[in-house]
Amino acid sequence: MPLELNLYFPDAKHVTVSLTDGNRREETELLDFTSPLSEKGIQHLRWYLEEFPHQYSAEIDFNLAQQVSKQLPVLGNALFSKLFSKRVPMRLFKKFRDNERHGRVLTITANHLGILVLPWELLHDTGKSDKFLIHKTPGISIRRRLPGQHQQIAPINPKQQLHALFVISRPNNVNFIDPRAIALPLLNALDKSSAKRITMEFLRPATLKQLHERLNNQKLPRVDILHFDGPFIFDAEGRIENQAKQDLQTIPQDLQQEAASVLIGKNSSYLSFEKDNGKTHLVPALLLTKLLNRHQIPLVILANVNRSVSEKQDINSVAAMM
Repeated sequence: MPLELNLYFPDAKHVTVSLTDGNRREETELLDFTSPLSEKGIQHLRWYLEEFPHQYSAEIDFNLAQQVSKQLPVLGNALFSKLFSKRVPMRLFKKFRDNERHGRVLTITANHLGILVLPWELLHDTGKSDKFLIHKTPGISIRRRLPGQHQQIAPINPKQQLHALFVISRPNNVNFIDPRAIALPLLNALDKSSAKRITMEFLRPATLKQLHERLNNQKLPRVDILHFDGPFIFDAEGRIENQAKQDLQTIPQDLQQEAASVLIGKNSSYLSFEKDNGKTHLVPALLLTKLLNRHQIPLVILANVNRSVSEKQDINSVAAMM
C-alpha cells in the first residue's frame, strides 16, 4: 500500500495531519490553520499560471511575472510552516519524507474551496533551494479530495506500452472553442517522443454512454490515460440543479445506483459531455470519478474550459472536485 500523508480540513481554519502506512495510522490533534496567501497573492499566482503563459501582446507584465516567480519557493515554505511548525505534525512529515519508497501520496481533504485552491504543489520544506516537495526522489504525488471520497490508491504496475483515450467534448449550444489549441501540441509531443510507447484513440461521439461502453469493452485496449477536453461548470448557488437532475435520468442504467449516491446542488461541479443531439449533458464530477475508479484508470488529464454560473468564481478547475 502507498504511504499517504493526509491533511484533513474540517473547516478553513483547522487541520488534522495523519500518516497512513498500510494498517498503521498516526494522527495529530486538531490544529489551527491560517492561509499565508492573501487574496491579492492568489490572484497574482492565478494570473502567472493561467494567463501569463498565453499572452501574446506587447503589454505583458514581465516584471510582475518575475516577482511572482521569485516568490514561489517563499510561498511554498510559508504554506509548509503553517502546517508543520509544531513537533507532532513535523514528526509525521519527516517519517513521510524520509521513507523513500515509490508511490508516496500527499492528500488534501477539504470541502472548502479556499483550501482546495491553495497552491499545494508549491509545498517547500526549506525555502533555501529549488527543491519543492513534488521534486523529491522518488516522486511524491499531490491530490485533492472531498471528505467521504476514500477511494483506495491503486498500486502502479509499469507497462511497456500505454493506451490513451481522448474525449473532446464540444456541445453545440455553447460557444465553440477550437480543440486544436490543446490537442495538437499534445499529439505532436507524443508523436515525437513516445510514438511506440503510447497508442491513441478518440472517443466518438463524446457522450457519457459512449465512454461507459468503451471502458466496458474488453476487446479493445485497456485505457491507461484518459484525456478530457471540454467545458466544466462550477455551480456555487445550485442554479442548474434541476437541469443536472434531468440529465442524470438519461445516464446508462447500470450507473443509476452510483448516480443516486451523488449529491448535487450548491457547490457542485459538472463536466459537459455531449448528448446524442449534440447539446450539453451535465455529468457531476463525482459521478465521473466513480466511473473512472471502477475501471481503475491510472491517469486522468482534464483540459477544461471554465463556465462558471456563479457570481464569484472561487475555483478554476474541476479536478479538485473529483
